[in-house]
Amino acid sequence: MTLMVRSLRALLFPVFLPTLVGGCVEPAPEQESPAAMDVIPEVEAAVVAGADLVGRIDFEAMRGADILLKLEQVQTNEKLREIRDANRRFEEMTGLTREDLRFIVFSANTSTVNPRATRAAGLESLDAVVGIALTKPLTIEQLTQGIQAMGTERPAPKVTETEIAGRPALIVEPDGPEQNAAYVALSPESTTVFLTVSQASLAAALTRADRGEIEVPSPTVISAQTVISRGAQLRLAFVVPNALRSKIRETLDGDQENPQVAMVAGVLQSFKDLQSLSLGIGLSQDMALNLVCDLGSEESAQEAATLIGTVLAPMMKAALESAERPARIAESFQVVPEGSVLKLGLRLSAEDLDSIGSRAENAAAGR
Repeated sequence: MTLMVRSLRALLFPVFLPTLVGGCVEPAPEQESPAAMDVIPEVEAAVVAGADLVGRIDFEAMRGADILLKLEQVQTNEKLREIRDANRRFEEMTGLTREDLRFIVFSANTSTVNPRATRAAGLESLDAVVGIALTKPLTIEQLTQGIQAMGTERPAPKVTETEIAGRPALIVEPDGPEQNAAYVALSPESTTVFLTVSQASLAAALTRADRGEIEVPSPTVISAQTVISRGAQLRLAFVVPNALRSKIRETLDGDQENPQVAMVAGVLQSFKDLQSLSLGIGLSQDMALNLVCDLGSEESAQEAATLIGTVLAPMMKAALESAERPARIAESFQVVPEGSVLKLGLRLSAEDLDSIGSRAENAAAGR
């Protein structure tokens, strides 16, 4: 786990991790413009210049969702229990609770990553910011104590106080040479926490927040946002940059003499001209995931839909049946091509999510 995630995992994960495990709201004809959502300049300062990835997690909207209450009751996943313990320690030191989390805005300009550098060095150049909006102010001392309190078996993270863009900030040292330091600071009103892996990114975010400036995403990013179903509490839009699309094509056209490589490439050929990805996750009685992919052409969308419907979906159903999971999970999986767009949907219950999480944990432990 990178330091960027570890630094605030106790604050974010108790609600955010269950969201990542499953899916979201079912497709709806109504769509909501990003402009219609709450816009608070302080936290919107997390949107970086030239962002091709923009997302938002609305904790206020998901709070009280039936599936979260059910997850609390059926939860047997050891990892999530550890996260709850970390959350409790963070709360004790900061006075914050999950109810104090309003929403998160995050963004990145992925073209700023150096593809030739090592993983850690490449991330250091990534212009990406996470902004966490709170209901009440936090002090830099509380934040320091909260981060340090998260350690369990490992030593507490080393936190150094510094100054970035004229404001107090924290540097959370990495666990090892292959990981990155995290840079953390509070907004001028102290009700937004900014988190980055780049000192320059944090400085730019703090400057925007101080001036009340907002970077407006490009029309292509806004267009990718508008296809996300209304009511989704987690929204993510990613417009694939040209350099990455070229890399995808290069990879798919690579070592065709290797049977395994050729087979995987054949399956993914429909995605070689991928333009954008839009993800919506919502919680109610259950979780429903909506993924919208613009594949660049109607032909590619049709090919991908056929492949998924005739090969991948039956494989998923067979795997679920062998794992003694209800076939209804696979039956809830929907694939709909519309022009150059491919829409995917999946629904999961609290019991499904708990089982998936436990199986993943056992697999990781080699059990």
